[in-house]
Amino acid sequence: MTSPTNSSSALVRDQLIRALELDLVGPTPGLLAQLEAEGQSQEATELREELLDRPPNRWYQSGFLIPSETSLGDRADDAADDEFAGLDGQNLSAKRKSNANGDDTGASEGGPARRVFFPCSIGLSLLIPPATRLEITVHWASYKPTTPPEDSKADQAWSRESHAERITIPAESLAPSGPSAQAKPVPGSDGLMLRWHLRPAPVDQGYPTGAMAVSLFLTNERSFDGRSAEDRDRASAYQVQLDVACSKGFLQRRDPRAADLAMHANDWDHRVNNLHYRGDHEFAVGHNISVAPQINADGRCQKISTTWLPQATVEKVLPRVGELEAAGLVLSMPELDHLATNGAESVQMALRPLVSAYRDWIEQQREATNTPSKQQQATARELLQEASNQAQRIERGIEALEDEQVRTAFAIANRVMAAAARQRFGVMRGKNTDEVMPQWRPFQLAFLLMNLVGMAEPTDVDRGTIDLLFFPTGGGKTEAYLGLAAYTLVLRRLRHRGSIESAGMSVLMRYTLRLLTLDQLGRASTLICALELERRKNPKLLGQWPFEIGLWVGQSGTPNKLGHKGDNDDNSARSRVLAWSGGDNKPIPIDNCPWCGTELGKASLKDERPAVARGVFRLLPDTDQPKELRVCCRNRQCRFSGDSTLPLVAVDEMLYQRLPAFVIATVDKFAALPWVGATGKLFGRVSHAQPGKGFFGPSDGSDQAGGLLPQGLEPPDLIIQDELHLISGPLGSMAGLYESVIDELCARPVQTADGEQVMRPKIVASTATVRRASQQMRALFGRSAAPAVFPAPGPDRRDSFFSYTAPVHEAEGRIYLGVSAPGRNIKALMLRVGLALMSTAQKLYAQAEKERKARERQGEAKGSNPVDPYMTFLGYFNTIKELGITRRLLEEEVTSLLTTYDQRRRLNESSPRYARRKIANEPLELTSRVPTSEVSTTKARLELSFDNEKQRVDTALATNMISVGLDISRLGLMVMLGQPKTTAEYIQASSRVGRDDQRPGLVVVLLNPNRPRDRSHYERFSFWHSIFYRDVEATSVTPWSSRALQRGLPAITVALARHLNPELSWAKDAGNADAIDAVQEEVAQRLGDRARRSAPSKAISEQQGTDVRKRVMNLLDKWIRIARDKDSLLQYGREAGEVAPLLHTPLDPDLKELKAMEQEFLANWRLRDVEPTAALIRQRPDSEEDMN
Repeated sequence: MTSPTNSSSALVRDQLIRALELDLVGPTPGLLAQLEAEGQSQEATELREELLDRPPNRWYQSGFLIPSETSLGDRADDAADDEFAGLDGQNLSAKRKSNANGDDTGASEGGPARRVFFPCSIGLSLLIPPATRLEITVHWASYKPTTPPEDSKADQAWSRESHAERITIPAESLAPSGPSAQAKPVPGSDGLMLRWHLRPAPVDQGYPTGAMAVSLFLTNERSFDGRSAEDRDRASAYQVQLDVACSKGFLQRRDPRAADLAMHANDWDHRVNNLHYRGDHEFAVGHNISVAPQINADGRCQKISTTWLPQATVEKVLPRVGELEAAGLVLSMPELDHLATNGAESVQMALRPLVSAYRDWIEQQREATNTPSKQQQATARELLQEASNQAQRIERGIEALEDEQVRTAFAIANRVMAAAARQRFGVMRGKNTDEVMPQWRPFQLAFLLMNLVGMAEPTDVDRGTIDLLFFPTGGGKTEAYLGLAAYTLVLRRLRHRGSIESAGMSVLMRYTLRLLTLDQLGRASTLICALELERRKNPKLLGQWPFEIGLWVGQSGTPNKLGHKGDNDDNSARSRVLAWSGGDNKPIPIDNCPWCGTELGKASLKDERPAVARGVFRLLPDTDQPKELRVCCRNRQCRFSGDSTLPLVAVDEMLYQRLPAFVIATVDKFAALPWVGATGKLFGRVSHAQPGKGFFGPSDGSDQAGGLLPQGLEPPDLIIQDELHLISGPLGSMAGLYESVIDELCARPVQTADGEQVMRPKIVASTATVRRASQQMRALFGRSAAPAVFPAPGPDRRDSFFSYTAPVHEAEGRIYLGVSAPGRNIKALMLRVGLALMSTAQKLYAQAEKERKARERQGEAKGSNPVDPYMTFLGYFNTIKELGITRRLLEEEVTSLLTTYDQRRRLNESSPRYARRKIANEPLELTSRVPTSEVSTTKARLELSFDNEKQRVDTALATNMISVGLDISRLGLMVMLGQPKTTAEYIQASSRVGRDDQRPGLVVVLLNPNRPRDRSHYERFSFWHSIFYRDVEATSVTPWSSRALQRGLPAITVALARHLNPELSWAKDAGNADAIDAVQEEVAQRLGDRARRSAPSKAISEQQGTDVRKRVMNLLDKWIRIARDKDSLLQYGREAGEVAPLLHTPLDPDLKELKAMEQEFLANWRLRDVEPTAALIRQRPDSEEDMN
């Protein structure tokens, strides 16, 4: 193995791939050819003539063909493992059920109802033109028992002998008139047979007359004496490979989706995919093996090889920066701040090249798009028209900078985004801030500009347009919408001239998963810190009320209550603070100061002493009766140390009083809307303000205090829904119902020249993987205007003007490596993959460390270790069950085997290939069963370089929790056990590694041949990865379906009524029948209109709206009757004494005692509680007669 001298991480990655191939398959023809080409003839000779100390079937996991007459007992791995039997499809007695809910607690997918054996044949199917011949080269190796070398301690030895034979199949044998099934023995193979099956390619699908579909198979039909495993191994063929050549070129396999264009003429996604993937073609499909076609520069394919470890490179998407800067566009945040501060003309001149270059590109695309399909031409025109619309919106934004308020908000947004970038990429990494040059990516700046008008003019048409940021993972979507958030927050302060009316929640950002919420909390908190420091410099302009960020998540993440002495509440903020002693169990899920990056409780970034608990989480004014929980950084150089606490609010009670300007929430918290009256304050339902303390409203009952706010506060201006694709299924349907309440609470009338209009918040969504987004967003958000996908895709999917897909020679892409071993136990395969990767990485890491130290001794900069990205083994699993089994595998076997794996060595090798390694006994875990505080700590540790011996991470195991929200640039290696249930999850999860250009990713996918989807992806590995964005599944969101209404309509009806009418806000106002009656018509009308707007088609919109309106009226009638029956003594939940509650959870034991109409008012505390578990009670028979 060569040393990674002065190598990049990309070369290290190549070494890992080679090591894995040698460990699992052996010296394949391709690998030996590479070594020869690199001048490593000695190593190639050692491998070609290798001498093993055990039978090859025990040394290698895959790559061989056993004789077809092998007895059943020897056809599969004898190391069966009951724990993984279900994963292998071998638990034949158990009832198998697929679980596609995407939850990491789901069951493993079942396999087929029979075991899969070691292969005795491999093959591939391809298409050839008429009257052509095939040139086939068959490669294989044989192993024979031999005498071990004298200096060896081995008690046996197996020597390798390689073979290669060429076979020509003449055109006559491939003609339509010939036999459909034919065969030829492979010369010198003693029983290997080449078989092929023929059938005419269907002319009606566009293939030329006489073209043939050929399925080629290499089978091991050797006969052998004896029936032992050793006899089987001697008769097996190893490192088998087929090279198939066709001088005329193979025919492209027709995409079956292209044949039904007329049927899907109205399916916009289908049409766009048909245009974008018109140049991607498949030439072959493997059978029991994968294929690697060699495609020429002209797109023709004349040679196809089989491969046991298929590779696919997903190229990186890069921003188009150089060309635009050369055209005069200014992307620097500080410079844009300076230009905007000095006047409109200079900043407009700096930004106009963006529009002119965009329009030039649109014209070039119109001229360059050349496709014979009329439908593709029409689709291309529509795409470019949308691009023209977006160019116009960007231009309107630039012109809007004439307005002083807009320009000032734009300048400050650039200023604080630059300050946040300097902290994140400078201070937090121990660098000088002068080294950081904050600048926008072109699409980020364009996105901000195109929304300047919509945020400044509430009734502008852009305000009602939902913008979907659709960009590959790691492309910078977060900074795009954070820039818009900064502009929105500042603009509200400027609009109200810094008065108290400018306070309140202005930006609401929602997520579905804890990890994503935690990840975005860190970035957004840094921005809010920058805004708050800017406000302190100029309180006259930006107001006296501080900029704060709130975390509104479940109780497992943040406390709901502050608590007080003697309340015996272990989940209160007070209890959590007093229980924290400096460890990982922090009261709220924040490990580091969001401004300087110092770990909370420590004095600096380099402080290695244990964290000090005192003074970090402060209960104010005292610990017995706290009113606030504040967080302080102990780094004295930080701007948020001492009495200057961080602008962070993470306790629900405090959040409802402080009303932070920026709130990050999980969609689960929407379920609190009918239960907690104070949630209405987040939407501006307040009546009083008390400086320094917060805001009060009707939901506070008699506790209202402070100065009067006759108009209350404005509701949110901007709603951000990140990772839109996760809002689907039952969760998405319930979220869509509650979304209707949020949208109505955010709506407010404004007077215009055309009369009164309803102003609603701007909605921005983002994702990297979604299909049929328009239908999903209509169902979720109920906006009549068509959503806009930004950046608008062009006719070429590799070029959207703002970014382009970079070829590998320009930027290293992410490599996917497929591993499949039919007949092997999946546990054994995972074990061997882990051992090979971790021990090889250790060897390369140690070599690189020696070189770094040598450079340091010579006075040179030692640089980073190129192996660092691959030293952390990140495992990804579809279920917790699979993860748990692998966890025990790591703890019990991998840990011990790694300490001796350096002894795994061929008897004729001159140097060891592996290094012994000692790893931590307990792997870290990122799953739903891990407390939020531990998740936050694990994430922080994963970011640390492997140089940090105390905190570095050897192994981390994760489920779909990390499919979004794990943005750690140092991670470069992931091993996936099985294909995730959806393509979107596969893309999102695998994109967690290789996010840094200098640390390219390697994703090793262990594909289970017993699962049809895994097998299909393995056999089509390379081609499928080139088009897997096309295969992203459409999501289903049906908030107004009968089942969803049954579960959620009572909750949203109560929520909307409670927050629309101030006389219903307080807990005991639930019994105010007159107030319910007063708001009944309005609530029914609003929800009915919302249902009508959300309908998937006009044909059912009116009926859907009418039905919902009737159901809401009926529910409110029943509420009025219940209130009167209770003599107005009614509360919403159980928050105000012993008064009867209106709402009940579905599992409330008191339900059966209630009247029928009272049982209808069901509401969950969590949106995920959409399918309650059914308890099965088996009654024991009292007598033998009962048994009969």
